[in-house]
This record gives sequence, structure tokens and C-alpha cells, in this order.
Amino acid sequence: LNMVIMTNTTHRFFRSARALVFGVLLCAGFLLGSGLGLQTRAYCGDAPISWSVTNHLGKEVHSSSLAGKVTVVNFWATWCLPCFFEMPALNELSKKYQKNGVTVVGVSVDAQSNATLQAFVDKFKMNYTVAMANPGIMSGFHVSDTVPMTFVLDQQGRIVRKHVGYVKKEELEKDI
Repeated sequence: LNMVIMTNTTHRFFRSARALVFGVLLCAGFLLGSGLGLQTRAYCGDAPISWSVTNHLGKEVHSSSLAGKVTVVNFWATWCLPCFFEMPALNELSKKYQKNGVTVVGVSVDAQSNATLQAFVDKFKMNYTVAMANPGIMSGFHVSDTVPMTFVLDQQGRIVRKHVGYVKKEELEKDI
């Protein structure tokens, strides 16, 4: 009987230890894979980036139409938890600074249809332009699979700040 109890206790201990190790590895992979090790890089003097996307309503949005505005371009994915945490802050920024010439553009790197985008717009009450990524915008901004990734462009369309991973609203407010 003691051997059975010891075996059950030992089995439970190792099962709990495996679950703990799995949880730690899963969290570490999530943090590394989502870019939560926040990296910010300032840019100076880069040439303006020319890009265009089609928003969730089917309308073309061109960088040239945003000339004279500070533009926040946020790359996100439908599976990205940190991206979801950024969406309310992007809504607030758009609402607060739109009258001051600030535009927010959210670019989904994995949405396959306007219906998918519309579902996210509705769910997160996104009040800014939301579009699907295309090869041109991905290569123009040098975006691969790390999301969220947020760029702040000056009035001439030059990148002045790049945030890799989750970025707080206060950080973006400093940039704009």
C-alpha cells in the first residue's frame, strides 16, 4: 500500500513538474515569438516609404494620401494576443489625435478576407483604417513574422520610430 501511495504521489509530482516546465516554455516561446521583448529604434533621415493597402471596406489607401499627417502603422495578426491589447490604445490615439493630423492604420499580416477584417473591426470597435497586408507593404517596412510591429511616420512619410512587440499608448504619444 505504501508503494502504491508513493507511486501515485511521485506520478502526480512529475505530472505537475512537466506541466510547469511546459507552461514556462510556452510562455517563453510566446514572449520571444511575439516580440514582447520591446525593442524601439529611432530613425533619422530615411527616405519616405511609398505603400498602399486595401482597407476592410475595399477602398485603396495610399501613403501619398497621408502626406502632411503623422501616421502610425501597426502590423498585427488575428492570433496575436499582444496585438489585441494594443487595439484599444490605437482606438484612443486615433480618436484623440485625428483632429491634429494623426492617422492610424492597422495592417493584418494574416487575414485572408475583408469579412475576417470586418469581424475584428466590429469586435474591437476599431475606429481607424484596417487593411490586409500585401507583399509591397511587407517588404517596404521590412516586416516578417514578428507582430505586433508599429511604425511612426512623420509628415513626409519617413519612419521616425519602430516598435517591435507590444507598445504602450504612452510610448506612442511621445512619438507623435
